[in-house]
Order: sequence, then C-alpha cells, then structure tokens
Amino acid sequence: MGVTALPLRRNACRWRRLHYRLRHAHITDDKTVEKLLSQLGLPNLFAQAVEHDEVRLSVVFDNHPTHWLVFDYFKGGDSPEKNGLSFNAYPKVSTPRAQMLDKLQAIAKRMSVNKPFTFSQIPILEKKASTNQTATREVPAS
Repeated sequence: MGVTALPLRRNACRWRRLHYRLRHAHITDDKTVEKLLSQLGLPNLFAQAVEHDEVRLSVVFDNHPTHWLVFDYFKGGDSPEKNGLSFNAYPKVSTPRAQMLDKLQAIAKRMSVNKPFTFSQIPILEKKASTNQTATREVPAS
C-alpha cells in the first residue's frame, strides 16, 4: 500500500505561514538563542551579567514587525536547567500590546522589580553592499 500525496489548495502555504505567525515560540537552547541574538545584531546583549554571581535579566523588543521578542538570561541557579538563555516570541496578531504589557509587568513583579517596564528597540543595521556584484553596462544597439 503506497502513500498518496493529496494536492494542496492554492492558499495552503499562506495558511501555514499565518499559522506559524499565530504561534508562540519558546527556545531554551543557549546556542540557538545566541545565534538569534547575533542575527539581530545583539551578540553582547547580556555582557554585563558576567559581573554578577546571581542575576536574571529580561529584555523585550517591540519594534519587530510581527512578534514581541523576549530574551532572558539566568545565572546563579542551583542546577544547569536554571541557568542560561531563553527566547520567547509572542505574535502581535494574537497578543495585543496591553496583554503583553500585563504579562511583562507580572514577570517584573515576580522578579521584585519596582520600576515600570519599558520596551527596548532592536538596532536597525545598515545593509552591507555585496562585493560580488558588478555594475550593469548598457549594450550599444547595432
């Protein structure tokens, strides 16, 4: 008995992309989170954490076009699972700003933070010009 592939409807790929955008993403693998930070131009986001024996830092970005991006750094836990990096992406389509602020204020309260929560901004990096491109020349008409 063979497996038959069913033809996908024309909008199936669009639906999958939309479905992906509606889901919450959670990553706890340090290497993957470090790659995400590098791709966003933030490889040293938690550099100041080395000065502390025990710390939890959270940085949330609101200028990503589709998601609220939350990066956390944990250090000083009593087990390896309680130390390291984590990443959460909450879709803006299904998580309104007020709901996100409530969620973040609750996290800040659990961390005993007494000041209001503020969003950070992902730096806008200039696109590098490709070095393997040559200028296009017009070909004279014959």
